[in-house]
Amino acid sequence: MKNSEWSKLVSVAGRILLAFLFVFSQSARAGEDPKAKDNPKPLQQAAVQQSGEKQSSPAMTEKMKTEERQAETLVEKRPTGNDSHEGIKVHGHWTIEVHNPDGTLVTRRVFENAYTPSSFLASLLARQASVGFWSVGLNGTNSVPAPCLSAGQPSACSIFEAGASAAGLNPSSNIFTTLTVNANANTLVLAGTATVGQTGAINLVYTTPTTCPNSTAPSAPCLGQAQGFTLTGIAPINVSLGQLVSVTVIISFS
Repeated sequence: MKNSEWSKLVSVAGRILLAFLFVFSQSARAGEDPKAKDNPKPLQQAAVQQSGEKQSSPAMTEKMKTEERQAETLVEKRPTGNDSHEGIKVHGHWTIEVHNPDGTLVTRRVFENAYTPSSFLASLLARQASVGFWSVGLNGTNSVPAPCLSAGQPSACSIFEAGASAAGLNPSSNIFTTLTVNANANTLVLAGTATVGQTGAINLVYTTPTTCPNSTAPSAPCLGQAQGFTLTGIAPINVSLGQLVSVTVIISFS
């Protein structure tokens, strides 16, 4: 076969093949769903929604768990009538001022101290004892000279209620009867003064009530057995001979 004839044959075959492909493609297009072809977005949106639901499911689960934990926490923290308080607490709020003999303020110290466990409160509540006279003590330690003298020796300054003198207490260089005792709402207020007997320092303070027999009337207290109530060590407050120390102690209960 000549080359020219062969070329014509190939050209005819190519045209037939192109015609066949065109017919086939038209048939395939005619068989498609026109709705799906014209509006593919609903399918895409559905797929996105399903995907979003799957992705948000763990987040929603975690949120529900968090809310459950918060609800449990609120229930655990909600106070009841039996455990709304851990216990009764006694607080001592102290103010100590040191003045020169001419009234000039030298030092002012404010601090807190706490209850010293003893049988005092229990004996009162059980009516086994009655409250006697109160006192406030200002003392030093072995390394700090005490602010008062007793028979020429360093001693604490003890501030008693005035009525203690009638009960047999003798005021001296280390014993003073200037203390007042008052109740103010839910607090007990003790206030008094002492004169420094020697140059030294105060770094130990305390309140001391006394107890009397339970037959003793509160209006006629005795000078009974001393009971510890509050006690604390503090940074030294330096004092000099002849200075006046003013003390106020507010004892509260919660």
